[in-house]
Amino acid sequence: MMARGSAFLSGALTLLVLLLLWQAASVVFAIPDYVVPAPWAVLKEIAKSPGFYALQTLVTLRSTLIGFVAATLIGIVAGTITAYSRFFRATFYPLILLLQGVPKVALAPVLIVFFGFGLEFQVVVVASVAFFPVVINTVLGLTSVDRDLILLSRVLRTPRFKEFLMIGLPHAAPSIFSGMKVAMTLSVIGAVVSEFVSSEAGLGHALIMANSDFNTAMSFAAILLLSLLTFALFGLIRLVERWAVPWSDEAAIQIDL
Repeated sequence: MMARGSAFLSGALTLLVLLLLWQAASVVFAIPDYVVPAPWAVLKEIAKSPGFYALQTLVTLRSTLIGFVAATLIGIVAGTITAYSRFFRATFYPLILLLQGVPKVALAPVLIVFFGFGLEFQVVVVASVAFFPVVINTVLGLTSVDRDLILLSRVLRTPRFKEFLMIGLPHAAPSIFSGMKVAMTLSVIGAVVSEFVSSEAGLGHALIMANSDFNTAMSFAAILLLSLLTFALFGLIRLVERWAVPWSDEAAIQIDL
């Protein structure tokens, strides 16, 4: 616990120092706000229209969470089937790998035809971006189970579903959560990309507005809020992981150290 607290404190202090250096450089070198706004100018921009930025953040958060949940559920199911089915692994799994290499922006016109402009389109884009790491990590976790445990389960004639719940899923859970953490960060990116293509609100739409108006402070404000949103959602997944998979916490601490 102390190690986690010191790591968080170190990260917060590092961020604070960088912001202070950024502010100092803006003052010393007289950098115009329309080139690179100082942190204080960005905070003033947010404080000037808090309702506007709160609304844009909530719109992006909505599509991010819905798409992430859909990607996680579908990814875990698809990964489980892939891990336990040779037929699926030989037929559909290569298609999943192939589709992952297709740029989602290139598919946007096709997706708009099917889902139109709006929340459905944004959720599909987010889910398609976040789906892959969940599938890969689910397959990795389930296929790396100790073979001796599987053989013992078969000798004891344990039903396959019970074997999955008692052996496969607990072993794969840390790997699945690793995929979910990657998927969460990708979900925010997918939400912004979808808002670039089709949206009348959201932080991605705010970036488009800022660029069209040459409002650099607004652009940096949207980027700051996106960064904070990603950080908060990633931290939320970490908290859920520590609660749901406590046996992976020691390994996570070792990696952090």
